[in-house]
Amino acid sequence: MKKLVLRLLSLLLCLGALGGCSGGEGMQSRESAAESSSAPSAESSAAAPTSSPSSETVTEKTLEGTVYEATSGTITVENASGALYTFVREDVPLDAPEGILIGAAVTVVYTGALGRDGDTSGAEVMRISVSPLPGIFEAYEARAAELAASMTPERKLAQLLMSATFSANGDPAAQAGRDQPGGYVLFRPDFEGLTAQQVRDKLAAMQQASEIPMLMAVDEEGGDVVRISSNPLLRQERFPSPAALCAEGMEAVQADTAEKTELLLSLGCNLLLAPVADVSLDEGDYIHRRTTGLSAEETAVYVETVVRSAGEAGLGTALKHFPGYGNNLNTHTGISVDSRPMESFRESDFLPFQAGIDAGCPAVLVSHNIVTAMDAELPASLSPEVHRVLREELGFDGVILTDDLSMDAIGLYTGDTDPAVQAVLAGNDLLLTQRFEATYAALLEGWQTGVLTEELLDRAVERVLCFKMWLGLL
Repeated sequence: MKKLVLRLLSLLLCLGALGGCSGGEGMQSRESAAESSSAPSAESSAAAPTSSPSSETVTEKTLEGTVYEATSGTITVENASGALYTFVREDVPLDAPEGILIGAAVTVVYTGALGRDGDTSGAEVMRISVSPLPGIFEAYEARAAELAASMTPERKLAQLLMSATFSANGDPAAQAGRDQPGGYVLFRPDFEGLTAQQVRDKLAAMQQASEIPMLMAVDEEGGDVVRISSNPLLRQERFPSPAALCAEGMEAVQADTAEKTELLLSLGCNLLLAPVADVSLDEGDYIHRRTTGLSAEETAVYVETVVRSAGEAGLGTALKHFPGYGNNLNTHTGISVDSRPMESFRESDFLPFQAGIDAGCPAVLVSHNIVTAMDAELPASLSPEVHRVLREELGFDGVILTDDLSMDAIGLYTGDTDPAVQAVLAGNDLLLTQRFEATYAALLEGWQTGVLTEELLDRAVERVLCFKMWLGLL
């Protein structure tokens, strides 16, 4: 009897061991399946539950596309088919080294299911990754560096200057051949009394006299500031102001930009010194009549519309006047000090500039205002800190150009010292000046004395050359 009991106990122990082995193999199999099912899949459904009633393994899926829109709490993704999906991103892990930029590649990892017509109610976002946008000039950098390496320092320095033609007093083609500047800013006298064909012939002759094709820039903002449409031989009426256009809606803005772009390009101009991205709600502000007169958000829509419309047709644009003019005085006639807090810029003034940058604007023009929140001592155009904010906080990697260095605000600040070297040291790539010879002489001296280093000069001139390649000039 004792032997029988021992055999029964032994048999029970064996059965228990087999059951344990069988259970272990089954658990291992389910764990492997769970690992396999966790691989991203845009179409697979949730995995079957495990044998444990308290846990469930679900499948992670991915949606890939580009950032269509982003707010502080949501992100809208456009997939390859053009469908839009808006996800809540609060408390969701985010990998975005350069922030969430419109047009950037994005991957959303989620569980659950996406519905039709952009329905995301059945999905739970696990994490979001946003890739950095390629630099606006990235495709041209190698070729620009190669071209810059073949240029003399003197030619490089001249490429940093945008001059005035003073065509009423001389031969602009001869002036271009002698100075070989990066380009010209054209004013009303350059167009006054001329037919379209005469303008085309003049600008073509200037381009032919230059070894490197030049930027031909013009302030054709609309309203008070027009250079071309002030001549009835070129357009019967002046282009309307930004405020007048916005009152009619964005379709009117787009149509106006399309017409303006076609006219400028047909005449030989390749850079529009607009749109005005400044925000002004007070009719008493100096800058108000040149703005949309709308909120920062509404101005941002206007700016994006102009930049995209012009850029798609091959015309360069320049946002102005960074970091935002606000209610400041006219820097054409005196020094202006902006004492607003930094929050005012980040919450308002920067929004239209960011919209233009995200839309692919290749250039930003910096004002001469002293903005105490960024630099209490230097005008924005001469301030390294203002340029750092533009590069690092707004993510701009295109060409930065000064407002006209001949303005009284700069002359009163710098006195007898030419501001050209200081402007390049601050981070500008192009200097606008009506005193080419004096400005060039100051840059040459800065180079010869070692204040302007080869690295600094090359970085600026390569951006200018990239800009010209982006425009199809090179």
